[in-house]
Amino acid sequence: MINKTEGINIFDHLLKMEAQAQEIVAEAQAEADHRVSEADNKNRLRFEETYSKEVQALETAFQEEIALTKEKYTDDLLSYKEELLKRPLDKEAFFNLSKQVLGEC
Repeated sequence: MINKTEGINIFDHLLKMEAQAQEIVAEAQAEADHRVSEADNKNRLRFEETYSKEVQALETAFQEEIALTKEKYTDDLLSYKEELLKRPLDKEAFFNLSKQVLGEC
């Protein structure tokens, strides 16, 4: 049978072991938090790098498309103007058609 002093010693030993276990768990939790935070920071940086590269590529493609569209617009407008200038003006036919459509005023 265990006497009172031995019981107290055993109980005291168990309390110390529990305190050590709490310390080990707290250290493990701190290490886990640190690792998660570190991994999160690495992932965030990798995402930002990838995102920046994609945004830059899209912006470049967009600006190139705008330049091509402006160039095509200018060319098309110039071609249209040249085509109009090549056509002869027949003012008499225009006035006659206007009179037919609108009637004489």
